[in-house]
Amino acid sequence: TGSLGMSETATVFAGFLSGCPAMESFEVPANITEIGEGAFDGSSFIHIVIPETVRLIEPKNLFQGSSQLESVSLPSSFTEIGEGMFAGCISLKRVSFPSDEYKSIPASAFKNCSQLENIPYENAESLGDYALSGCSQITEIDLSNITSLGKYALEKTGLTSISIPDNITDIQEGLFRQCSSLSEVDLNSVVRIRKEAFFGTAVKSITVPSTMEKISRDAFASCTDLKEFVLTGGNLGLNQIFGYVSDNTGTYIPKIVIPKEMTSISTF
Repeated sequence: TGSLGMSETATVFAGFLSGCPAMESFEVPANITEIGEGAFDGSSFIHIVIPETVRLIEPKNLFQGSSQLESVSLPSSFTEIGEGMFAGCISLKRVSFPSDEYKSIPASAFKNCSQLENIPYENAESLGDYALSGCSQITEIDLSNITSLGKYALEKTGLTSISIPDNITDIQEGLFRQCSSLSEVDLNSVVRIRKEAFFGTAVKSITVPSTMEKISRDAFASCTDLKEFVLTGGNLGLNQIFGYVSDNTGTYIPKIVIPKEMTSISTF
């Protein structure tokens, strides 16, 4: 257990603990009442306990880059997950959150937390860019409460299937990129799929809804298991789809289902 040896009430500022020697456990001293942005950025601690005596925590980049960190205990004064808060904490296994009612998971908050299992995303209404990227322990997620999804927010997660609810019509760039276990996708009322949204997934069949207006370049590139594309009508031409499926890595779709309402096919 480590000690800072502070004798007076103090604030731990950004980077103050960065570069401290590795200690198995560190508990913030009782006289510390405020912890500033990035205070543990790049620290070598393995276990960190922040006691109830801490009244204010600035969460942005708080533990960023602490690659040896395995567990964190947070006090009841912790009310908001910060941007980049746990980014790069590749050894992190457990965080004791005082609540699971966080409405926002901001950009890169848990990026590359590949071992962390208890991420409180269930009640989130927004996921920022790269918010859960690389969180391979996430195998399922309900997006029905989500009103805002950032780029690459669910990249490299352990999802096996996903149903896009009607409240999400725009699938952001790289949203499910390299989710290598993702084999089942229901697009429902999606209007647009941006580039690399499903790049490198294990999706086997895609039914394009009649609401679809645009599929961007490489949206399904490197999807080597993709064997069927089902069109259901609408205004989307074939040239807007198949020019954007492959990245010249040999993606091959042996079956294309065309609705009877489609009377002509343009060059693509």
